[in-house]
Amino acid sequence: MKYIKSIVESMRMSPTIGRGSVVLIKGAANRDGRYLYATTIKGYTEIKPGVKMVHLDVPMYRVIVKEGSLYGRKVDYRREDGLTGMLNTKYPDSVSIVLNNNKTPFHWETVKHTDIGTALRSLGSRLFMHDIIF
Repeated sequence: MKYIKSIVESMRMSPTIGRGSVVLIKGAANRDGRYLYATTIKGYTEIKPGVKMVHLDVPMYRVIVKEGSLYGRKVDYRREDGLTGMLNTKYPDSVSIVLNNNKTPFHWETVKHTDIGTALRSLGSRLFMHDIIF
């Protein structure tokens, strides 16, 4: 019985995904590398157990580092090369992406936050370990 968790323990460990939760999106590779984008979630759908598709809010921001601080620049996801092909834009009213570590780095931590700045600060230097350029 020592390996079985109570329902209270398992609920505490799983991140809460809800309206306003933050998600980071690793952009597609281009000649300069990859950019990092940030936005919030309108809602989500569980496609199958453990696989979640999140519906994203617009506007989206590209994360930029200036003088050691992180800033966001608003981008149009339809015109941004790094986001083309990464997002499901089949339905214009509901832009979505499936959560996984390749497309949405650190999603298990960022969905706990409802403010993009707080989510980025909580990641600290781990954010710079990925192959992302700012």
